[in-house]
Amino acid sequence: MLGVVASGANLYVIGGWSGCSGLSLCECYDADTQTWHPIAQLNVGRSQVAVCALEDGRIIAAGGCGAWNCTNSVEVYDPTVDRWTLLEPPLAVARRGAGVALFRG
Repeated sequence: MLGVVASGANLYVIGGWSGCSGLSLCECYDADTQTWHPIAQLNVGRSQVAVCALEDGRIIAAGGCGAWNCTNSVEVYDPTVDRWTLLEPPLAVARRGAGVALFRG
């Protein structure tokens, strides 16, 4: 129920479920040092979040749910400054359990 995405030599774990609500916690696994470390927390706790790495190394977290309610908010993580920023506009329809992909066409 958490989002997982690879970017460069890192693996990111985004959000998750506490048993009662979506988590805002995020972690990064550095394959070079073989260690996990916390990164900035999401602005909105999310379970069943869709995540995607962009070509420039940023990560998108879209939708998910806070408790049983779906969210339409979208955030972008910038690893160079360790910060999540809410994007505008949000998704037109709130959803959870969706998938996203980067398409180069």
